[in-house]
Amino acid sequence: MPTLPSNRTSTNSDLRSPRLSHYSVDGTITLLAQEEISGLRAQRIDGEWISIPPIAGGIAVNIGEMLMRWSNDVLRATPHQVLDDVGSDSATVPERHSIAFFCNANKDTVLDCLPGCCGDEQPAKYEPVRAHEYITGRLAGTISPAA
Repeated sequence: MPTLPSNRTSTNSDLRSPRLSHYSVDGTITLLAQEEISGLRAQRIDGEWISIPPIAGGIAVNIGEMLMRWSNDVLRATPHQVLDDVGSDSATVPERHSIAFFCNANKDTVLDCLPGCCGDEQPAKYEPVRAHEYITGRLAGTISPAA
């Protein structure tokens, strides 16, 4: 379970400090159960950031880069980030706990354009690739070579 520790708030009440910088996940879908602490935001297709309020018993669903590729960009990966809890009235932002479940394709699955996502008027944008090759290639790009 990812934990973001408590921290001190800014003295400027209009400034919401990032607790986790924006990113999108590499896999297909991420299911995220949140506590009652707000701060999760997602970026709309027009670039606007919107708050995703926690809902008791609810699960936030993020589309990942793998599913975006698989759907020929019909489904868009969701850039998201975590900011300080705007509802906090104290000088300390509370600890934040989230439970994430990352769903990925089986490693031998070929990521070829899904039926209905490409055709004569919308050709496939990506070459077919096995899920394992795709995800390991994405993860390898996040590691700095040894000095």
